[in-house]
Amino acid sequence: MPAPLLEVENLTHVYHPQTARAVRALEDVSFTVAHGEFVAIIGGNGSGKSTLARHLNALLLPTGGRVRVDGLDTAVDEHLWEIRRRVGMVFQNPDNQLVTSIVEEDVAFGPENLGVPPAEIRVRVDAALAAVRMSALRERPPHLLSGGQKQRVAIAGILALRPSCIVFDEATTMLDPAGQREVMESARCLRDESGITIIAITHNMDEAATADRILVLHEGRLALDAPPRQLFTEAARLRALRLDLPEAAQVADGLRRRGVAVEAGRVEIAGLAEAILALAGRR
Repeated sequence: MPAPLLEVENLTHVYHPQTARAVRALEDVSFTVAHGEFVAIIGGNGSGKSTLARHLNALLLPTGGRVRVDGLDTAVDEHLWEIRRRVGMVFQNPDNQLVTSIVEEDVAFGPENLGVPPAEIRVRVDAALAAVRMSALRERPPHLLSGGQKQRVAIAGILALRPSCIVFDEATTMLDPAGQREVMESARCLRDESGITIIAITHNMDEAATADRILVLHEGRLALDAPPRQLFTEAARLRALRLDLPEAAQVADGLRRRGVAVEAGRVEIAGLAEAILALAGRR
């Protein structure tokens, strides 16, 4: 079996340690992520999601435990830049991630700062813009783009660095529904077409439902780790963790209560259509 891309082992993080302001944000969190996997991380406010995200590319270092990226320990200074090349981050506010006045120049910014030869930069920019369906807007000023388009440019800028993994740290929070769909469709396409590992930190249960696997954080600890269909059969436990079911799972639960045979944990709206029609036919 190939080695995992990400290894999180007994990770603990304390802000302001050994002071009166000490806050324990993560406690003994362990999991692995395989190459090419799409993992969602969910949890209520203050559960430690964003703290965990920042450990995955060494923006934060462990207070206890360790994090490895392709075998590279994030706590080793010599590994820092290679880890950040392999794990890119997309944050909430796209305006904070765009640094130039033209889309293609923004995508080229990262490789230029790494000293990539100009001919190679051109190849990378073209490929990255094509991957997020933004080639036609390559000469557009970023401030004229929609929120979803700006996030796609931010993703392209990371792709130009040739990462193994992209972490979306609540990257759709500030977007309208159309922008949210744009960003998540881009993420899924990158995983399906390029094999890039995707980590989606989100509070949106419908986004989480599209992942291969969901990790649930609660008060800094890993409470659940399961595929969506398995996870969403545990409605009572999720509610105890102050989380709701995604819309499709709520519909499925309602249908089952009406006596309609629907597979437990179903999370696809399209897959519920026949069951809904069957219910309507019985009235």
